[in-house]
Amino acid sequence: MRSNALLKTLLTTTTMCAALDLYTSLESLVAKPYYKLEQSVAAKQIPALSTAEGELQPLADGPGATFDHGPWDALLRKHVKAGRVDYDGLQADKSKFDAYVTSLAQADVAKLSPKENFAFHCNAYNALCIGKILDEKPAKSILDLSTKQQTVWDSRAGIIGGEVVSLNDVEHKRLRLVFAEPRVHACLVCASASCPDLAPYAFTGKELDAQLADRTRTWLANPTKGFASERSGAVARLSRIFLWFEADFDDTLAFARANGAAADGAPAVRYFEYDWSLNKS
Repeated sequence: MRSNALLKTLLTTTTMCAALDLYTSLESLVAKPYYKLEQSVAAKQIPALSTAEGELQPLADGPGATFDHGPWDALLRKHVKAGRVDYDGLQADKSKFDAYVTSLAQADVAKLSPKENFAFHCNAYNALCIGKILDEKPAKSILDLSTKQQTVWDSRAGIIGGEVVSLNDVEHKRLRLVFAEPRVHACLVCASASCPDLAPYAFTGKELDAQLADRTRTWLANPTKGFASERSGAVARLSRIFLWFEADFDDTLAFARANGAAADGAPAVRYFEYDWSLNKS
């Protein structure tokens, strides 16, 4: 009786494993071409990093001015909890928010040190993005702010250092295409649920190294939108940001591992669906 039961269990387990292997194989056949197609579409909208040696700046210490992000830091600490944003609370503090945005417009960006420059533009991106939501309420998604003529990413977001900029200008022209720092993707938050959590503090040049590590590890520690190990480690599921900006990370799994993700071995890579609903509390 026990032998028959054991045999039945082994056969059932073997059948389940075979079915799982078949499912995984079929999923791979479907997923890989789909991801490649999605990458090609994204590539048409995302400026590619230069491959020229030394084209991107290292995020190093250097001489230069600092910038006071204290007012922004106070707003974030008051209105951001567990990565979710209290947009109604920020609306009530709109005069303080507007004063900070005005300070961004008046900043002498050229005088900032490299780390201050990076921190400045991360803060600017997040603030200008939130500003769009506050100005266009009630929006259920930042994508609702796109028009037939222009995407929300390419429309005017505000003024930085006397220059009118879009969100794409800040993300690409002032950050990605300037600094050799893939962790920027853990810092920029486009007001969406699947974005990395918005930091409850302002970025500063002085604290930037620790802040970059914190935001990246926090992002990858989130099993719903950063990283998740599935099927006993056979599958590593990552944020779709790693798909769209794959070239920025060079080796996505190596990057994930270096920042706390338990992606051991050579798992198949899959991506979370992206939730564009507002990251509101």
